[in-house]
Amino acid sequence: MMHGVLFLYGDPIDYRPLSREQFQEIPPRYLLHANFLEERLSEDSYSIMFVPGAPLILRNIPPITVPDGKYFMLGDNRDFSRDSRMYGFIDREKFLGRTSSVLISFRQHDRFQPRSGRFFLALR
Repeated sequence: MMHGVLFLYGDPIDYRPLSREQFQEIPPRYLLHANFLEERLSEDSYSIMFVPGAPLILRNIPPITVPDGKYFMLGDNRDFSRDSRMYGFIDREKFLGRTSSVLISFRQHDRFQPRSGRFFLALR
């Protein structure tokens, strides 16, 4: 990852602006302070968020090779996710199932107040 751009096998991942439909799902207060993009990996796409002015330490990581049986987990909130950039690889045997929805969500930077609008929200 260089300057927030993810590389896979040496090639940069394709980034595009979010569609109008996707922007409607984002609370207006976040639109003022963050940049949102769609990241395309093969036939799948994911919405991601960058926060200008956030510490750059997680936006630049050297090339790595993920060992067999391990996974490199990368959060969608790229500047504030606690993911493999901090904790390392995850063993495949640690996975219990497939995620389909958000169970519960808290505002990390607001005394962990509940984000009830995200409870049971389906994931794409």
